[in-house]
Amino acid sequence: MVKNMKKGLINLPRNRVRRNYLGGAGIDQMHGEAVCRDNDQPEEWIGSMVEAVNPGMDPIEKEGLAMVDTEEGVLCLRDLVDQNRRFYLGNSIRKDGSWQLSFLLKILDSAMRLHVQAHPSTRFANEVMGKPYGKLECYYIPESVKLVVL
Repeated sequence: MVKNMKKGLINLPRNRVRRNYLGGAGIDQMHGEAVCRDNDQPEEWIGSMVEAVNPGMDPIEKEGLAMVDTEEGVLCLRDLVDQNRRFYLGNSIRKDGSWQLSFLLKILDSAMRLHVQAHPSTRFANEVMGKPYGKLECYYIPESVKLVVL
């Protein structure tokens, strides 16, 4: 088990993720960067325990996984939680000892129109895709953002 992680909060460093669309200047601005520009990292994943999948792009090992500093060095948040499941997850561990968080919190700043997406329900994902959960998507849009529907 990693020492001293029980003593306080875990600092989650920035975790920008590549995608096949441009954006991200707003995320730079949110972090107070001197230079804010759109690029191929329009998303920031918060506390992610899943790896990014980018069809058509060269894979980057552990891309998307939140990394945390520990006394033993840098670890994936997923591995840190896995090392002491009871402490971090309480009774939400399955009887077989397995666990998997079924959400991903991300900040998304697109500089272009995005394609329409349809996400499977958990039932459809289980029965048809052989996946453990579907995908529910929720949005928070700050008041300062003006939406234009064309």
